[in-house]
Amino acid sequence: MRRAALLLSLLPFVLSATELAPWLGNDKEIELRVATGYQTYSRLEVGGSKVSVNSDDFFLNLSGAISPSYPWSAELELNLIKTPRNDYGVEALKATGRYLWMNDLTGAPVSLATGMTIGYSPDDAVNDFSIPHHGNCELEAHIAIGKEHAHSRKDWEQRYWALLGVGYGFSDSPWIHYHAQFEQNIRQQHQVHLFLAGRYGFGSKDIDPTKPFKGYANIDHHHVDTGFAYQYTIDYIGALKGSFAYRIHTHNGPEEAAIFLLTFLFPFGL
Repeated sequence: MRRAALLLSLLPFVLSATELAPWLGNDKEIELRVATGYQTYSRLEVGGSKVSVNSDDFFLNLSGAISPSYPWSAELELNLIKTPRNDYGVEALKATGRYLWMNDLTGAPVSLATGMTIGYSPDDAVNDFSIPHHGNCELEAHIAIGKEHAHSRKDWEQRYWALLGVGYGFSDSPWIHYHAQFEQNIRQQHQVHLFLAGRYGFGSKDIDPTKPFKGYANIDHHHVDTGFAYQYTIDYIGALKGSFAYRIHTHNGPEEAAIFLLTFLFPFGL
């Protein structure tokens, strides 16, 4: 069950269920994740101006990950969304492959993993400013590094990790995204997490609220979120995690967004 808790606690806080932290699951074990999220904001920042937009967005994310052969892992993800501009429908389909180059759980000084994620999103999702899509087909390369402090492999106290991703939507400009997280373990059953995450798009234009929105590919946009989470490990079953994030900085996008996420992980062997 320590591994189940590890995997859920490493879930990056974005409205996505893709696992990107520098640790893998057990060989030949499938980890199923179900995450439901809610995002709310009342205005857009558009090139230094404010535009009133009341938006209540609902997300449902389903994913399955497996480590078919150490040190490889693979994951498939389906994201659904409902916003004032979209009825419930597909937000993204994603596939991720990762390779663990170094593992601090087996004696290396740090854990280091690299990977690639490819995703497809329909036009309705790309054209919704609640989601920072750059195109229908998107590709992102990512690297993550982390360190765990423990009395033993079954009794860890603290860990921290960071990730940097670089992506392209096959139209106009690329983006980078980053995530840093600190975790405190209490009696191997309760965990508290603090995190900072952001995204920076290298477009050259501002959002024009007088024209139909066509995605963030050519938009100069960036945002920073910070937040916390609490996780409870359910012995022999899985783990449950509740998270909250608040957008502390926005340029061309939803401003001061509040994001809530509830995630459940259920691992089982093949």
